Amino acid sequence: MRFIFLAILTGFAMLCFSQSGPAGVGNDDGTGSLSLWYDANQGVSETSGAITQWDDLSGYDNHATPPAVGNRPALVTSAVNGYPTVTFNGSNDFLTAPDDASLDLTTWSIIIVGIINTHKNYNAFVVKGADAQENYEFLTNFPSTGNIHFPVRYTNGDRSTDSESGEVFSTSTYEVHQLDYDQSNFEYYIDGSQTETNSETRTPQTNSNSLYIGNEQSTSGRNLDGSMAEVIIYSSPINDAERLILHNAMAAKYGFTLDANDFYSQDNSGAGNYDHDVAGIGRVDASNLITDAQGTGIVRIIKTGGGLQDDEFLMWGHDNGALAATNTTDIPSGVQARWERVWRVSEVNSSGGGTNVGAIDMRFDLTGQGAVTASELRLLIDTDNNNDFDDETPISGATSLGSNVYEFASVPGNATGLRNNRRFTLATTNTSTTPLPIELRSFEVQAQEKNVAISWSTASETNNDFFTIQRSQDAQEFVDLFHIPGAGNSNEVLYYDTLDQQPLAGQSFYRLKQTDFDGKFSFSPIESIFRKVTNITFSAYPNPSSGMLNIRSDSNRDGVTRLSLLDVQGREHLNTNINFSTGTQIHQLNLPELPSGVYFVRLLGEGVSTIPILISQ
Repeated sequence: MRFIFLAILTGFAMLCFSQSGPAGVGNDDGTGSLSLWYDANQGVSETSGAITQWDDLSGYDNHATPPAVGNRPALVTSAVNGYPTVTFNGSNDFLTAPDDASLDLTTWSIIIVGIINTHKNYNAFVVKGADAQENYEFLTNFPSTGNIHFPVRYTNGDRSTDSESGEVFSTSTYEVHQLDYDQSNFEYYIDGSQTETNSETRTPQTNSNSLYIGNEQSTSGRNLDGSMAEVIIYSSPINDAERLILHNAMAAKYGFTLDANDFYSQDNSGAGNYDHDVAGIGRVDASNLITDAQGTGIVRIIKTGGGLQDDEFLMWGHDNGALAATNTTDIPSGVQARWERVWRVSEVNSSGGGTNVGAIDMRFDLTGQGAVTASELRLLIDTDNNNDFDDETPISGATSLGSNVYEFASVPGNATGLRNNRRFTLATTNTSTTPLPIELRSFEVQAQEKNVAISWSTASETNNDFFTIQRSQDAQEFVDLFHIPGAGNSNEVLYYDTLDQQPLAGQSFYRLKQTDFDGKFSFSPIESIFRKVTNITFSAYPNPSSGMLNIRSDSNRDGVTRLSLLDVQGREHLNTNINFSTGTQIHQLNLPELPSGVYFVRLLGEGVSTIPILISQ
């Protein structure tokens, strides 16, 4: 196989409990404290720039959707440092995610990377629960000041309504804001600096309400007038080392400067703008450390056997060069090619002074890159820091750990290894058997009226026979749609596009399969899209119902739509997908045990269809 596909996080890393959340803080496998993670650069479905779904990357699948077409916020591409953001108009844009146990919190870290367009009386970022009955709430109030406001209702019936003067979102530059609660204190941080501590020892009450993004439930005038690049929630406060690394990574990615503890310097233009997939390990003290991190990139660094001292950090990011072994000039003797992509490290204390964390283990996830012989891999480190690798001594000794992960163990932190400001990359001694294959630069799907537009681009191609577009209703079973010839061999950026002229209604999933001339193949990441459900009618019976409900659909095409059950207060008690087929179909639903009363079946389609039903238990 000859393609590397971006944004694939390895199953191996999850099994080994590496930190694959933002900046390497938390796991993204739906088992840890990372409860929610929205990143405008990943998992966004949109139609003509209007967002139809924002995927949760935490592994808990708390995906957010607009309740109706008129509530869709805008995806703004290349909005900040080349990365996209989600922009809310301040009047009717917002998203909701169904209630889930992972969102019902009694402690937390809530992190927002964003900006306010206009300060007004209440800009809501994240709210779980209706006003005065919130589990947690993160918003601004008072139009003249934009103070941060975080009221909470507690299990004893009390409610705190903290509103901190001086803690405000900027209207001119993106910032990272963090609100922590550990049932001892509320703590607030802006751009690497702690700005507030409030003592509080009560337990927040949880609720069954949906999570609102950019608005507050059952309250008018609180729609966010601003933009967010990332929304991150942990079910318990992250430690001090994790916070410092995360804030530095966000500042690098989105191109702003921290007010304090700004120690990752490789994002500066003078250092070469190593802004991408930044992650890190480090230690504040014995209780506040992170020793294993991968983040969104393919490089994982592990500090084993102790040796990481207080106030020591190692962070790395890359220059966004192609993941392709096409550089055959800047290479040392014995190497046939190296990756275009180069990483650079800050190995420093919290003041930015150079330090030495000692030897580390470095792993590369080469998923999707075809056959690799571990003995032919070489690690190149720019030890003289002259931005050239042709005068370096390659490091051998890579071992295969399975699942396409390869490790260079005990990479030194001395003159021959990693130190502050040094660059590194990966190379091969044999491009025939370890090609470090070429890169799929992008793969995108977009709704266009009655069609779905599918496009992708490659940085270069080797031995590429053809592509296959595949589609699925459930992201499990895929069917082939089209075969598109590849270029065979190419060293240029090539662009491809096609149309699915008979797309599914509702939710569908697409992926790209690439096949070599020798029959080997690999897959791209899966992209999802939600198209309006049209030409379909629903009915529900029996009504009243005593525990079982039939949903009848009549449609002229196959598709998937979302169904939820709400009470008269708008609380959600059921959320599921309905798969419908051409013609008439009956779907049976077993309703949860609920008090007798009036409820509403809500179906997401061309707008929102609501069917009132009476439940009698």
